[in-house]
Amino acid sequence: APGQSAAVAFTTLVATTLYLGPAGGYASPAAVVVAPNGEIVVAGSEAGSGGFLDWRIQVWNPELTTMVATTVFAGSAGADDQANAVVLDSAGRIIVAGDEWRPGNEFDWRMCVYNSSLSQLLATTSYDDPAHLDNFARGLAVDEGGTIVVAGTLGTGLGGIVTSASVSQPDRSASCASLAKRKGTPLVSGFRTRKRSVYRPDS
Repeated sequence: APGQSAAVAFTTLVATTLYLGPAGGYASPAAVVVAPNGEIVVAGSEAGSGGFLDWRIQVWNPELTTMVATTVFAGSAGADDQANAVVLDSAGRIIVAGDEWRPGNEFDWRMCVYNSSLSQLLATTSYDDPAHLDNFARGLAVDEGGTIVVAGTLGTGLGGIVTSASVSQPDRSASCASLAKRKGTPLVSGFRTRKRSVYRPDS
């Protein structure tokens, strides 16, 4: 009937696969996105060296029979890092957001942009609140122009958490290693910030 949605039923398991972390250790997927060619991109975490968590990003063929590409991100502190969200931009680049442990800063947001084969880290940036408390990036979106929107939580130092949304534009003319200023706007590892975080207290 008009205005009513059709019933949805799960009748056939089309494909499934299993991934075990190194030496059969802990591995946990957190986010998935399907590319226009049907390939499946998965982001999550696995037990890395010393038992701490590292990001793990994978690309699978549509049938889940072959891992087409994979990469790992381990923060410089060698502690727990977790990938929580993944999207693709219009050029097929893989954008991942998550958390990174940094000494003295606790957990910070970390955002990374990879090429479609996960063979290159094209850009990366992080965010830490002024009080250097725990910050967790949880949601991620990108528009047709390549603007990246990240949402998550920030520690306030008052026993509470606020939500935050940051908007950034990848600077495609910059190398990942560049640290400079252009037109008065900070450029950090290939990202040019368009708008600082917007905070709203949790209700």
